[in-house]
Formats: sequence, C-alpha cells, structure tokens
Amino acid sequence: MKFAAPPVKVACLACRASRTRCDGGQTCHNCLVRNRECYYVPSKRGGSRRTRANPSNADILSAAQPSNRTSQHCSSDFTTLEQIGHLISPGAGLKRSEYVEVRQEADIGSHPGVTTNLIGDFSLRVYESEQTVLNAYYTYIHQYFPILPPPISPLKPDRPIHWSSTGSFKTLPYTTSPLSLAISAVLALIPLRQEEHCDTVVSTAARSSLAQRFAHAALEHVETDSEFLDFTTAQPPGSLDEELPISRTPFHPQTPAELESVLALLILSNYEHAQRGNLLKMTSRASQALVTAKNLSLHRLGSETDRFSEARRRAWWMTYYYAHLCSVVRQSASINVDDDSEFTTPYPRLEADPEAWTIFIESLRISVASVRFTASHKTSIMSQAEASSMYEQMGKLDRWVVLASARAEPHLPVSSTVELDPASEFVTSQVMRRICRIRFSSARIRIHRYHAFSDMPLFGNNHCDLTPTDILNVSSSVTVPITNTASGLLAEPTFTCDQSAGICVESALTISRQLQNLPTPNADYAGDILSQTMPTTSCCAMQASYALLMQFCRLRVMSQIPVISASSGISAERLVEELRHGLDGIIAAMEGFAGVFQAISGMTDEVDAAYQVAFQVTFPELETNSRS
Repeated sequence: MKFAAPPVKVACLACRASRTRCDGGQTCHNCLVRNRECYYVPSKRGGSRRTRANPSNADILSAAQPSNRTSQHCSSDFTTLEQIGHLISPGAGLKRSEYVEVRQEADIGSHPGVTTNLIGDFSLRVYESEQTVLNAYYTYIHQYFPILPPPISPLKPDRPIHWSSTGSFKTLPYTTSPLSLAISAVLALIPLRQEEHCDTVVSTAARSSLAQRFAHAALEHVETDSEFLDFTTAQPPGSLDEELPISRTPFHPQTPAELESVLALLILSNYEHAQRGNLLKMTSRASQALVTAKNLSLHRLGSETDRFSEARRRAWWMTYYYAHLCSVVRQSASINVDDDSEFTTPYPRLEADPEAWTIFIESLRISVASVRFTASHKTSIMSQAEASSMYEQMGKLDRWVVLASARAEPHLPVSSTVELDPASEFVTSQVMRRICRIRFSSARIRIHRYHAFSDMPLFGNNHCDLTPTDILNVSSSVTVPITNTASGLLAEPTFTCDQSAGICVESALTISRQLQNLPTPNADYAGDILSQTMPTTSCCAMQASYALLMQFCRLRVMSQIPVISASSGISAERLVEELRHGLDGIIAAMEGFAGVFQAISGMTDEVDAAYQVAFQVTFPELETNSRS
C-alpha cells in the first residue's frame, strides 16, 4: 500500500504507542480528532534515521576483525554477552513489587515538594457496578484472555468512575464476585484518559495500591467460595445448572458462580506475574485454580450442550493453558498436569474460527516440550553417546513446530487494524492465532539457540541453566577454535550452526512482527486509552530479544558478516539494520504492556539496556551514524 506522503520521522507518543500513521503536525490529526494532548519525545533507541553513505563490507569487516584492541574489545564483548544471556533466565527483567515500592519511596523522598497530599490530585479507575466491570472486561481483556463466553448484549463505551486516590481506603464499591474483583485489580492499573501525569511515581503508586486492594479482596472471596465448593464436588458432572450452592447472581449470565473462583485465580496468577513480578505466587494461584477445576470435574465433561457448557469448557482449557504457561515462564515443570488422555472435555466453540482453540492449546504443549528439551541439553552434551539421540529429538521437535505453525498461518490477517467490536470472537480468534505464532517461534528459538550460539568463544553463563563446558579466558584471544566449545562434542548435527542461527533470527523477527500486530483497545469503546493488558507472551519477547542480540554479537565476534553477505547477496549493513529493526519492534510492543504493568516495565528496561550495550560496544560506528 502506497501513501500520498512518506511517513514522518517525528511521530507523537500516542501515534507511536498505537503504531498508527502520524502526520507530524504540531497537533497531529489523530490527536486532534480524539481531543487529546499531542506530545513528541525523541526515541531513546536512535530516533529518526538519516541517509548516509553506505560503508563498504571491507569497512565493517575491519571493525569485526581482531586488531591491536583485541583485549579491549574482548572484555567488552564478554560484558555484552553476560547482559544478553541474562534475558533468557527465568523471570529475567521482572521488577519485584518490593523493589518497585522501595524505589517509589526513594523517588518521592528525593523531591521535597512531593507529599502524600498530592495523591489526592489523582483519579483512579473504578467501576460502579459489576455490569460495568464486565463491559470493561470485554473492552480490555477478553481478546487476550478469553476466560468467559461471548457477551450476550452489545458492548457499550467504557464508563469508569473517577475514584479519588485519597478515598482508596474507603469501602470498595462492590464486594460480591471474586471474578469481578480480580478483573478490577487489572483494570485499576490502566490510567484514566483524562489523567495528565499518569506516569509519575505518585500516580503509579496510587494505581498499584488500589489494584492490590482489589486483589486481596478477590482472594478473600475465593476462600469464602471454597467452603461452598465442597458441596459442589459431591455432585455428578454436568449438574451445576440444576442446583447452585452459591446463591449470588452470576457475574456472567452464562457462567455459573462456582466457576468464578477458578477464573479469578487465573486473572490473579497473571497479575502476580505481570504486575508484582512474583513467579512463586503466579504458580501458586494457577495451581490452586487447577485443583479447584479438577474438583469440579471440569476436565471430564462430555459433549452435552446447555447454557453453561461453553463457560465450563473455557474455564477448564484456560486453566490447563495457564498451568502450562507457568512451566514455560519458570522453565521447569512447576505444575504437574496429568496426561491429556484423561481429559474428555471438548474444546470451546469459536464460530469465527473453529480450529483456533485447538492450535492455541497445542502452542503451549509445544512450548512445554521445548522447555523440557532445553533442560535436557546440559546432560546430553556431556556424553558423545547421547549426541545422536539429542539431535534426533531436536529434528522431531523442529518438524512438529513447523507443521503446527503452518496451521496457524492461513487465518492470520495482513493488517492488525481492528474496527470490530473488541468482544467479537473474530477479534479473539485473530489474537489467539497471533499468540500461537509467537509461541511456535519462541519454541524454535529454544530448540535451536544453544546449537546456534554455542560456537561463540564468549558463550556466557545464565543461558537457562545451560553453562558452557569450558569457561574461556576472555583476555587471551577472540578466535578460540570451535572444537573447544560444547559444539565440538556433538557429532553429525542435524543442523549446522549457521542454519540454527538463521532459524533463531527468522523466528525472532516473526515474534517482533506479531507482537506489533497485537491490537490495542478499540477507540470507539476505550477512548484514547492505548495500553494493552494481560501479557502472556513476555517471555517469548525476551527469547526473541536474546536471539537477535546474540546473532548481532555473533556477527561481530566470529566475523561472519562477509560470509553471510556473500551467500545471501544482502549487505552487512542491511543485516545489522534488520536485527536493529526487530529489536525496536519488540521494545515498542513491550512498552504497550509496560504502561500498565510495573513488572513488565522491568523487562522492557532490561532489553533496552542490552540493546544499547550491544550496539554501542560492538558497532559504535553504526550506532553513532544511525542517530540524527
């Protein structure tokens, strides 16, 4: 598609966050029609690019070849790799809530003019009824986290009330359903569109405090409901609609109240991960949801169809999904899920895309398999006898991912523009398939990453519990033979190191594109709120960042640029810019979630820091020339 004018290089913050075209005016057209403030801040990752003379391959090669500065570059490269390697450790970059609270107190204390009285100047996002909370769930959460059936009535524009932060210690406006309280905990983190200083320390602290109140209230109601669920577990499967031991009005008309505790725990599990940065509590909430779901026999339902059947199916399979997700995030079998052969519950129905749920669940199964494969690498590389078996498993897993990824591809739209009702199941199916592509690509990176980058002489620690068999002396030489590394112990690999590196880069770029194409809330319902919620692919973004940064350093350290250029016909500078562009996309997409969740903001900072170190240390000439 061609535009009448080229894109501007100074897009405002709102257009940049929503990834829409900005006309670069003092007040751009998009901000003008939406009656919002229009601000421009230069990008921290290089800003607008300017045309420059293309350096020759010889020039770039000279920067990559060892010279009299070998020892200086060598130590810098090792520092870079240590920073990059940290990206794939479990929970990398997550800001723990304790750290955030300490920093907030320090920041407030360092500004004498900021007092607790200023907290009263901020309005927080609260809803006056459970009906408006349900409406907000479909606006902000459902397309990413479809735990409820489709809405039974048309969606209305979002209408939160302005809850004064000084009144955050008052009684909460509704205290009946644990699910509505858990959803409110997430919604409270989203800034109101009228809030001018939503990114200040005091404003962020006020939103976090209110969200935590909702989360605690939700847990209390989960415990209260558990007393009634003892009665429910004695009933035969499928009888929940005959007699409801919990007498309150269901949060969703087609979801029995007994399921609300399970769904609330799933929301709270994601909250503990994305907001609090607590992987232990994330796993604990998901494990409790799994136990409760099994006690309700949700995993042994038949093909019966009634007004609650779709809600039960979604409750079970989202619980199953999130239990596996905990294992992927923590890179271990943190929750023991029984063999799938015991599960008889059909997949939920998605009329817009009947195959979406099948692929959605399969993407997590493949992710778990890739985590197990990665965990077995350390023991496999120690024995020459096990090398052939490891590579055979590697080939099988790779073929599985490729075939599954091909199934996720056909229904993907070309554009991420969503003009439909955000509660539309068509939108949900689009997001589910994009998440599947992200997970499949992340799985391929896990399968190939050690083989792709183990030929680097500066292969550092913290690679998902994978350590090199030989810790190299980085002050000696940059050109250590490949046979001295772990790759030298592996005979007749299925893939060459270059092939595995190419797969990792291709997969990482796919993740970057799909993350950028995840939709933001529809402006017709959410106004100009551009923040995204319910991040479940943050670890995939870290994997992709790791792959791109490691390939960049691999080009630098191993002097692979002329080899790749000669075989592909692509200039060295273009390869570097492709890696840079992919990282820019990942960081920009993560910033969409970081605007809501504090722990995710730590991940974004971690990737951005590694980005800055890698490009400034390895190719300072390119980093300098790329800035306007």
